[in-house]
This record gives sequence, structure tokens and C-alpha cells, in this order.
Amino acid sequence: MKILLLDGASLTSRETVTVLGKNSEIDIFSSSKYGISRFSKFCRNYIQGNASNDIRAYLNQIMTLNDTGNYTVVLPIHEEGWLLSWGKERIKSLPLLISSPESYEQVQGKISFARLLDKLEISQPSWCLYPENKNFTLYPSWVKANYGTAGRGVLKVKSESEMAQALHFFENATPDELMVQENIDGDYGQVQAAFQKGKLIAIHSSLKIGTGVGGSAAARISIDSSPFIESVSKIGETIEWNGGITFDFIKNESGFYFIECNPRMVEPGNAAAAGINFPLILIDLTRAKPTLPNLLVGRSGIKTHSTLGLLMGCAEQTGKRRKILKTFFDCIFHLAERKDSTEVLTPIWKDWKSVIPLAVGFIRLLVQPTDVKRMTEDAVAHYQIDRDTIIKLREMLEGS
Repeated sequence: MKILLLDGASLTSRETVTVLGKNSEIDIFSSSKYGISRFSKFCRNYIQGNASNDIRAYLNQIMTLNDTGNYTVVLPIHEEGWLLSWGKERIKSLPLLISSPESYEQVQGKISFARLLDKLEISQPSWCLYPENKNFTLYPSWVKANYGTAGRGVLKVKSESEMAQALHFFENATPDELMVQENIDGDYGQVQAAFQKGKLIAIHSSLKIGTGVGGSAAARISIDSSPFIESVSKIGETIEWNGGITFDFIKNESGFYFIECNPRMVEPGNAAAAGINFPLILIDLTRAKPTLPNLLVGRSGIKTHSTLGLLMGCAEQTGKRRKILKTFFDCIFHLAERKDSTEVLTPIWKDWKSVIPLAVGFIRLLVQPTDVKRMTEDAVAHYQIDRDTIIKLREMLEGS
């Protein structure tokens, strides 16, 4: 089975390569010359390209790669799916599973997703648009730009003065609409799902038990998905979703509250360890294989972690070399909180090349912990597709 992945820089792309492993011939098309997914024995070819520089050339390059590579499936990993949904008339022959632009428009932006949840009467924290309601006084709260990924475009504020600073920052940094949302205390987690034309095919849920950059989940434990099935099914059916999708939530004694949506598959390692192989499910859906009659649900109680993700999180939160060292040894030797946990990002024992990004990242953070900011920004820059890129594509299509 020959697969073309459309991102090589993100942690999701790296975990996807690990999950698919030796049973697939994997080529990677990425704008990053030295993306983390390049350093895997499962990566056969690594090809460079960039959507933001020349969208027409990017789409043509994907078509050419598919024609010469004869791929079984072309698999969007990050925000390329949003881009390709708008350009799908030019790439009709690709073996690609994608939702419509209208579906993306309801969940790609934080504001449109909040409106969708209100419409469907699904639990979320109180929110309002800025500047429509400048008198929002619930603190702490979150100020969010409409578009952003990897925890970017989000600031927590605890007072009126911090709110004013955050609003001033965003007004100068982004043309996006802004929303303000109440902070809800509780455990952070994600629900991952796969849909086929609005029908829920598979679902998996996990809670964060180790923190990465920007508060992300660099270590997870899987939990029971049954409380989420009704809400997730309702969302997917309403927007007629096709493919992978992930919902961030906060869970506490009152229940759960959805806070954001990632209209794509996110870091599939924990789900795969719990019996739900999302990359393979999406490949089967792309190939129009018959689906099983019963909903696929991940097992609970499965712990996984990303050593590099935890190292970066530790560097960002503490800036202390001693704590970075402790985090490294806890992960490598499965000590303390990493006991009974499986490495899903750089599993050296089954993919020896994965030692390269792990070693380089570890040494870099140990020498200069503040380098974590640059490491994160370099990675995100290679897979983030912003609103301006989508507008350029729409203008190009309208003019052709």
C-alpha cells in the first residue's frame, strides 16, 4: 500500500508514520526540509513543496506526485485538508478523503464552531464576540483569535488590565475576529473521531496527563468515550463531515464542555495503542472499503507519551535543565508518571532513525531551554495554513 502524506513537520505527521509503520510504503510531501517525520525508517521518500508560496504550483505538484507515484491514498495530515477542500475541483483524480468547504467553514474557525455548538445545544463555556460585548466580566477568561493552530492565537486573562493588554495585542497582531470565552476548571482532553459522509465510524477519547508546548497533551490516558458519542455524532451529521476530526474539551464534576475543534486527525498514537488505528481507518474510507456495522470505540486506561513533546513542555514551563534531564530519564526508563506508558512519537526500539530528532531536540533544549520557542515556531510555520492562503486560493479559482 503506497501512501502520500501531505505534512512532515507536525507531531501528528510523525505519529501517523509510526502508527502506519512497516506495513505501508510512505512518501512525505512537506515544506520543511528537515521535518520530524523525515527521520523514520518507514519514510521511503521525502519531497519538499510549499502551499503558501504558490498555491497553483502546490496543487499541480501534488497531482504530478500522484501521477508518478501511483499512490493508493493521499492523506492530508494538518491544515492541508482545508486548502484541498477549496481546490478539489482541480484535484478530482486524487485518491483523497475530504469534506466540503462548507463543512470546514463551520468548524475551522473558533467563532463558527462556538456558534455551531450553540445551535446544536451542546455544552461549551460562555462566550461572546469582541467588540460586540466589551463588558464581558467573567475572569479568568480566554481571548481567542478566530483562526490559529498549536495553541497559537489564544491568551488567558485574569483581570480587566490583562484583558485590555490581550485585546490590544490581538488588534495589532491579526485581522481576525476575536472572541472571549469563560475559563472552565477541569481536566483537558480530546475526542477523536472518523466520519463517512456524516456517519460516525470510530471514536476515541483521552485526557492529558503530561503537558507539552502551549498546554498541549504530550502524555495521555484513554477514557470511556460513551459520554461524547451523542454530541460528536450530532456535530458530524449536521456538517456532513467526511474524514477525521478532533474536539478539545474540559471535563469536571459537572460534565464536559467542548472548547475548540480541529477539523483533522490529531496525534493518533494513543488511539492506536487503544485499538483504534485512525490513519488506517481513514485510508480504508478513502478506498471506499465497507465499514463495520458497529461503531469502533477505543479502550480506556491506556497510557502513552511523547518524550520530545514532554521535554519541550518542560523547557517552556520551567526553563530548568535539571527538570529537563529528569523528564528525559523518566520517559526513557518509564519512571514516575511515565510508568506503564508507551512512547508513540519516537519509539527508538522499532524505528532507530527516530533517535535523531529526539537526540537533537534533547541536546538543544539542554544547552538552551529558551530555544523551545524557536523550535515550535519553526515547526508550525511549515504546516500552518492561514486564512489569507485560503482567500488567495478562492480568488485564483474564481479568476480561472
